[in-house]
Amino acid sequence: RDYFRTSTAVLPEEYCCPITHAVMKDPVLAEDGYTYERVAFENWCSRRRESYGVSSPMTRKLMRQDVIPNLALRSLIEKWQV
Repeated sequence: RDYFRTSTAVLPEEYCCPITHAVMKDPVLAEDGYTYERVAFENWCSRRRESYGVSSPMTRKLMRQDVIPNLALRSLIEKWQV
């Protein structure tokens, strides 16, 4: 398991957006099965829109840009930040 070290705690890699590499505040689950920071994913989609969808930041395969909030991960991140 990969972790990032911060000054006072160990940051699980899963808490970081694969686009920005920053801790997520509003994590969303995309069709490719990966979780992204909402704003970063929306920006990615606006720059890479294809006629049938967008390319996944992780797999580069076409997918829809619909997302659902990843509430479980958001809760874990919020607890970690306390």
